[in-house]
Amino acid sequence: MKHLNRRQWLRTAGLTSAILATGRLGNAAPIQNPSFEPTASVNGIVRLAANENPYGPSPKIIAAMKEVMSASFRYPNMYYQPLIEKIAQKEGVSPAHVLLTSGSNEGLRVAGLTYSLHGGEILTSMPTYDALMSYAKEMGAYINAAPLDANMGFDLEEIEKRVNTNTRLVFLCNPNNPSGTLLDANLTKDFCETVSERTMLFSDEAYYDYIDTPNYPSMVYLVKQ
Repeated sequence: MKHLNRRQWLRTAGLTSAILATGRLGNAAPIQNPSFEPTASVNGIVRLAANENPYGPSPKIIAAMKEVMSASFRYPNMYYQPLIEKIAQKEGVSPAHVLLTSGSNEGLRVAGLTYSLHGGEILTSMPTYDALMSYAKEMGAYINAAPLDANMGFDLEEIEKRVNTNTRLVFLCNPNNPSGTLLDANLTKDFCETVSERTMLFSDEAYYDYIDTPNYPSMVYLVKQ
């Protein structure tokens, strides 16, 4: 399998991935996800582990949902292209770089299955949000997981050392779930630039909006280079 680095993949595929038809997919065991209690909070403790808003949708969101409810039996083709264009404009990339998914897990599943079709390794640190790794493991990939460092963050130096010819993808979650740690911005930038020249890099920023460090950069800007 020919390896594509981050820049090649994004420029040629536009952040689109296809799950190829394969007999192994049909034999894969279903992914078992833990169930969550519906209660938003217990005794004043707010549950944030699932990246949920404990206060529910805003009144504006509810009003917008009611407005389009009468058309809910139709496919949303007329709506997703304008949304893609707005996201692209916000992030400063072309619409071809934006892929809409039904929640982050769908994107993680596509990446996990795509980059494990031919085995190999998925390299990451543990514990982290492991949905991508779970799907890849079901396809036969080996999960090469380095332990978190003393600060409960991704050990970037150790991960870089472990990159090898069998590495199909390096998964980075920043800020990390469940430790909540945020990596140094400059170290992360250097790591992403270096590793992406050797293999595919997946930077999961699902918790980016929780960052309170002023001007902390998203790695999206590396896509533009």
